[in-house]
Amino acid sequence: MLARIERIRNQEYLFCDTIDEQYVDMVDRVGPTYRLWRAATLEQTEWLERYQKRAATRTGSAGDSEFTRMQAEYAAYRSFRIQGRHCLNWQRPLTGGAAHGDSNTGSSVSSGGDP
Repeated sequence: MLARIERIRNQEYLFCDTIDEQYVDMVDRVGPTYRLWRAATLEQTEWLERYQKRAATRTGSAGDSEFTRMQAEYAAYRSFRIQGRHCLNWQRPLTGGAAHGDSNTGSSVSSGGDP
């Protein structure tokens, strides 16, 4: 009976050691991508907050033409989309293929008509 308990205990220790090793390996592989994603997300959030503050102050601005405001809106949208595509490219090593797209055709989430 004691020998059986000892064998089960050793198997449990081996299992826990294996899980720990796999976790360390995963952290080593995913860590750089995760840190890059966090930095990009923080940068994007800060930019969006600054942009919204700027947009709120110029809402009633009579000096800007409609075309200038429209260009600024499109530039902000395009920057946001480009940032999103870079995030998808960072995910590819983690998923083993195209992120949210067809790996056979190489298509991404949506082409959207952006240059």
